[in-house]
Amino acid sequence: MVAGNNLFYPIVGFASCVAFIYMSFGDLWVDIHGEAEQPLSFVERNGTHFMLDGRIFYINGWNSYWFMDHAVNSYSKPRIKQMLQAGAKMGLTVCRTWAFNDGDYNALQISPGQFDEQVFRALDYVIAEAKQQKIRLLLAIVNNLQAYGGKTQYVKWAWEEGLGLSASNDSFFYDPSIRRYFKHYIKPLSFVERNGTHFMLDGRIFYINGWNSYWFMDHAVNSYSKPRIKQMLQAGAKMGLTVCRTWAFNDGDYNALQISPGQFDEQVFRALDYVIAEAKQQKIRLLLAIVNNLQAYGGKTQYVKWAWEEGLGLSASNDSFFYDPSIRRYFKHYIKTVLTRKNTITGIEYRDDPTIFGWELINEPRCITDASGDTLQEWIEEMSSFVKAIDKKHLLTVGLEGFYGPKSPKNSTQNPEFWAADLGTDFIRNSMPSTIDFASVHIYPDHWTHVEDLEYKLNFVSRWMRSHIEDGDKELKKPVMFTEFGLSSQNKGFNPAQRDRFYKIVFDLIYESAKKKGSGAGSFAWQFFVGGMEEYNDEFGIVPWERRSTYKLITEQSCRLARIGGALPWQSEYLKKVC
Repeated sequence: MVAGNNLFYPIVGFASCVAFIYMSFGDLWVDIHGEAEQPLSFVERNGTHFMLDGRIFYINGWNSYWFMDHAVNSYSKPRIKQMLQAGAKMGLTVCRTWAFNDGDYNALQISPGQFDEQVFRALDYVIAEAKQQKIRLLLAIVNNLQAYGGKTQYVKWAWEEGLGLSASNDSFFYDPSIRRYFKHYIKPLSFVERNGTHFMLDGRIFYINGWNSYWFMDHAVNSYSKPRIKQMLQAGAKMGLTVCRTWAFNDGDYNALQISPGQFDEQVFRALDYVIAEAKQQKIRLLLAIVNNLQAYGGKTQYVKWAWEEGLGLSASNDSFFYDPSIRRYFKHYIKTVLTRKNTITGIEYRDDPTIFGWELINEPRCITDASGDTLQEWIEEMSSFVKAIDKKHLLTVGLEGFYGPKSPKNSTQNPEFWAADLGTDFIRNSMPSTIDFASVHIYPDHWTHVEDLEYKLNFVSRWMRSHIEDGDKELKKPVMFTEFGLSSQNKGFNPAQRDRFYKIVFDLIYESAKKKGSGAGSFAWQFFVGGMEEYNDEFGIVPWERRSTYKLITEQSCRLARIGGALPWQSEYLKKVC
């Protein structure tokens, strides 16, 4: 037994992590021959023995369960280093300690899937200090007893949320909801994957109710606007939303991430680091777009301008972005820099971070100088292959609006008007490469047609969505995501009830597809703000909680999709309040 805070805790905690954590301090054996220190090795098992660098490894160790708890506060933090140094001086090699604290004082896991970053950093410190002192750690990840939460706390959480099968503590072992909680604790975030026409997360189909807040990185640069990111992410989580689409670019503009080709502003990169870290904290995944077809935030126009200024540009046409070798080199360098960026807050490279749902090559690509679509298609194939060579873990989409090209049989029946076939894009062809994981579509009925009648526009929305979901089911055999949809407040006679009708059509068609296990994988409203951002709003943006009927539509969609695919562990806390 060990004493702490006047209580006695058993040495034997339940479900100890059976693997050691090995830090990069090399071989712990004293090398009497003066040979160079060996690089890090994992401790392995060979029959009845632990093995380290080909030799049997016998352990003289100890327990200090209290490390993480005491590392939280500055006054007690020095005890960890003191204890580890003392252990090393005694020739001890492994310390067993707790890597859990569930719902208790200084809790690491506050509620299912919700973590205290300060306590996580305390655990980071314990591991880093153990590395420094050349002590390995054996980490226990939950307790059978009530101390530090244990299985009792998991059962309590499930019971409070109305999900528990029994109030017995032993239901920890057989209750499916509690098993999901615990699996999530062991592996907090998984990469979203694709299986045919479905997104998959932890073995289940993952349907998305998402939103756009393109402005995150820009507003994270300055201290006065930075809190808006957390506020919006928390609000999204409370609505049961799971993915936010936002910009991971700003080329040569105010608060530019890329100041000039290959030159980056570290302050802005740290703002993007913050956006990703905060999204991780709020359990929201991000769909990150990496360049704009439009001039806003630089876009392809800025790349062409750079090449022209340096005397390298083949043409002053914006479409030379897609075929100019110099510009392609600029863009590939940008892609590699972003994907391999090591987050200064989390310490994780972007390409290794499951907080990122996926990448979008370009927002709303058009290449009107080549209506055949060959130029854009070649660019998509080259750039998507380049992305996949660097990052095989994340999903990738193009960023299309969804128009059918001149050779498509649907160009005259499903496009909003005749001009849409002459933009150098084709939904089917552009989405077909094996390097593209899912198709993207936008919906802007009032910008795409001259017809003012609302009923005509809403009927178009229904046809447009059904056509693309059919393409996903039958032609592409990939998920289809409606990554932007909006109805303009500048329409003649507009009132918010019209937007509610529009949202409902979009949500209903996604739900209809999900019930049939079709390719309609989700939708992203354009766009959401928090209060006090009126000057940044466009004709489509809303503060969703300011209109009760709109808020209800959004949350009901989250509830419906969760009933089909199953709620994520962290969603349960929020969905029980809105469903």
